[in-house]
Amino acid sequence: MSDVQELTRLVQTLQARLNQAESRIRELEAEPTAPTTRAPPPPSRPSTARAPLSPRGAGPGACAPRPSSAPFRAPGSPRGALGRADSPRGQQAAARAPAARPRSPMRTTIVHGRNSPAVRQPPTRFFTASMRGGPLTEPMRATARTFLTQRERDDPENAVHGPSLLLRRALTEQGYDGKAVTAAIEKARAAKRSSDPELDVGEEALRILRADGKSRQHENLLDDDNPYNDGIKYWPFRGFAFPPSNYRGPGDRRQTDELHARLELTFAYGYRGDRYSSNLFYTARGKIVYFTAALGIVYDKGTHSQAFFHGHDDDIVSLALHPNGVLCATGQVRSLRSPSPRILVWSTETLVALQEISGFHQRAVICLSFSADGRQLATIGKDNSHSIAVYESPTADWAGGKPIGPPIGTDKGHNADIFEAKFNPVTNHIVACGERYLRFFGLKENPSPTESRIWAKKGILKTAAKRDAQTDILCLTFGPDGATYAGTLGGDVYVFHEQQLTRLFAAHREAVTALWFDTAPGVNRLFSSGLDGLVKAWEVPDDPHVPPRTASSGRLRWATQIDGVMHDGVIDLLAWVTPGLEAAAHALHTSDRSVLVGTVSNEIYELEMGTADGSPMCIMQGHFNRRKAADGAHNCELDGIAAHPSAPEIATCSDDRTLRVWDLALKQQIKIRMLKFAGKSCAYSPDGKLIAVGLANGGWLVVDAEELETRAFGKGGVLRREEISDIKFSPCGSKLAVASHDNFIDLYDTATWERYGECRGHSSYVTHIDWSAGDRQSELIQSTCGAYELLYFDATKKGRGKQVPYASALKDVVWASQSCPFGWPVMGIWPEGCDGTDINALARSNKPYRLPGEPGEPWRYHLVSADDFGTVRLFHYPCIKRRAKYREHRGHSSHVTNVCWTFDDMYVLSTGGGENSILQWALVPTESAVDARRGNATIVPANGHARAAARPGGRAFGNGGV
Repeated sequence: MSDVQELTRLVQTLQARLNQAESRIRELEAEPTAPTTRAPPPPSRPSTARAPLSPRGAGPGACAPRPSSAPFRAPGSPRGALGRADSPRGQQAAARAPAARPRSPMRTTIVHGRNSPAVRQPPTRFFTASMRGGPLTEPMRATARTFLTQRERDDPENAVHGPSLLLRRALTEQGYDGKAVTAAIEKARAAKRSSDPELDVGEEALRILRADGKSRQHENLLDDDNPYNDGIKYWPFRGFAFPPSNYRGPGDRRQTDELHARLELTFAYGYRGDRYSSNLFYTARGKIVYFTAALGIVYDKGTHSQAFFHGHDDDIVSLALHPNGVLCATGQVRSLRSPSPRILVWSTETLVALQEISGFHQRAVICLSFSADGRQLATIGKDNSHSIAVYESPTADWAGGKPIGPPIGTDKGHNADIFEAKFNPVTNHIVACGERYLRFFGLKENPSPTESRIWAKKGILKTAAKRDAQTDILCLTFGPDGATYAGTLGGDVYVFHEQQLTRLFAAHREAVTALWFDTAPGVNRLFSSGLDGLVKAWEVPDDPHVPPRTASSGRLRWATQIDGVMHDGVIDLLAWVTPGLEAAAHALHTSDRSVLVGTVSNEIYELEMGTADGSPMCIMQGHFNRRKAADGAHNCELDGIAAHPSAPEIATCSDDRTLRVWDLALKQQIKIRMLKFAGKSCAYSPDGKLIAVGLANGGWLVVDAEELETRAFGKGGVLRREEISDIKFSPCGSKLAVASHDNFIDLYDTATWERYGECRGHSSYVTHIDWSAGDRQSELIQSTCGAYELLYFDATKKGRGKQVPYASALKDVVWASQSCPFGWPVMGIWPEGCDGTDINALARSNKPYRLPGEPGEPWRYHLVSADDFGTVRLFHYPCIKRRAKYREHRGHSSHVTNVCWTFDDMYVLSTGGGENSILQWALVPTESAVDARRGNATIVPANGHARAAARPGGRAFGNGGV
């Protein structure tokens, strides 16, 4: 009986304590609190209720109830001690479990899977706090609650809003004016307790801070008449974006995303001759077809213009010309949008895709070749076995609308690299060459159901000659009698009849990189090129036992007659290829009396035979991937681009260690200078007389824009050791800012080129910098870094790069450029769930404009972005609207590294990273909602659903921005 009495007494004690707790909860619920987006508190229960209670109460931020079907395990309980929430055991465990802490909407979740790295999940909401008038997205803490005005205390539902509260919490908790803010609040509380119980703590604290002069820069944030100029926090920016003082919220005219222009691709500077062979041909109409990035290009040398095929969505790596000279086939690498690489057959006259082939190959289609009748297409993929496949069309023109079925024959190729594969136009056999590899393929007439339709035979290389060891075969061509000519790594040319090596001859001192046999009537000549920098023309005798010889100068005259260039039919590429670049051809093709030469340095030249004077015509030049880089680099990227301030001219620099100047009116390269180190960034001075170049070793260089002669330099590896990611002259031209991956920005006086300041404060590598303009021209710098920060620095001689800690004080500053991807004017460029590295560069147009009939001064700008998805996007600026519309333009295959506007805002220039191409886009005004010309643009409406523009095979991708 004593145990029963003791148990009864214990139950009564617990009941009394429970009643006390419930009474306290009801008192707290009766107090006014700020509204939140969390679940509302549950209704109060009668004092006799025995339901389990959360130890933290049920106010704002309380944990939502667990679904009845979910198992529950109390903290500290054994792993097997699980119970349903509706069971007695589950209710007891739920009563003992503490309520979960409210989750911040900006907190990032790291999800770990078994045997997989951590995956960063995007936030559930884009903005953590909207402007005043929006919901409060973080719970109101006690320290912030004490800092409310009387109006906000009286009407919290309508008067308390997110950003204002977040700023106050930042002031009180995160150290804005630190001890002074804390001391002011304590003084205000003491005054309220001692003298005036009705005193408002917030207003008194502000009065104290004003009297002490500690918070004058923040008065407009805490006590102003504009309810829309509080800071905004959004993903992935790690800071507050402050609207200007004259911003008036949703009704402001800047709160728009209307687009009144589009971009149209007009010219592409670049050619992929550095890695791929047989990528350059004459068409039946005398035009030139080649590729760069994701573009098939048809060049008209008579008008110096280009037409573009936009069917591909990633790197084009192979090209074949149809025997009719009109159709061609291009193969690409596998993209994120297609499970297997695609092959497109299209017309060089209409630029319309006739057939799309995919499904068999993996990774990429590296070789293509048409048969002599044009009905069959041989392809080789980049899988481990370099498999070969042959496709057949019912008609030779590959038209009819019916898609091509599976390949008529497949076989394994070679485990090592395959460099080229071609149809023999005489024997109709397929010959493939590669690393220690030469193989002949053909189609069986009547194969059995269990065997492959393709037969394969090895080339027989054994001869009595000294060079009988098997070697790498780099290139192929065929004679009029069906003989196979193969260029080798050792500089020899092997001649095969069927699979038997019949003769060989030494053609070059180094590897033979390209071969082409001109079978035109009365010509019968073999052209070869090698790493020794020579292009040779060979007369091939009818007797197969007599070796070819170089044609004499009297019978083969080239366009150039420079001394030392032409003798006995030998052309020295080093005499007319850009000095310092590798002079070897990866592609040769002839038509009538012209010879096309595509070099490994991404240059295209045309030679005219039979003329007495003249010089080789340079058709295209571009940045390239170096094969023998001193620093070991092979995959070179094009990063630096800058526009001349008063002329149609740009400068570019890349990892190929060249600085190039391009004339946009002539559409050609006009100057080049070799650099000792890779170039990562460049900029023109305001007067256009100087060009500054940031180098990969931490150094920098300033050259004269006319002669590209050095005027000043900063040695790398001394002050800075990592690459110079951005470099800019001040608008007045008297200062130069140099931003590095060492997390610093160095300031130089352009009169003496001495360093006068250093900007410190970034926690990661600096990516972009902008100078101030307007009333504070050349006084301030804003910069972003790899930690997604936006910092401000005093760049005056007196400030010497000191950081300005109060971003709110600079919200009305006008900036000379907008390359920094963070801040209030560019909030709308970031799509939901994005990563801070997805956007690589921004550029704002130089001059404002206004619409016809629009009152007031011009205030609209255009904004372009370069991203990791190979697109150039056009926005309205300022871009502050969530899910802002944009026009998406494709052409690049690699990540777009940089963009810029010309001085007159007529063109946009964009650079592709690994593809080394420069695309020139014209700004075309339009009132249409959808771009229907050329098909290289896609407008994405506010609802996030893209509409494909009118282009052959065109598709629209993306989620519509923010």
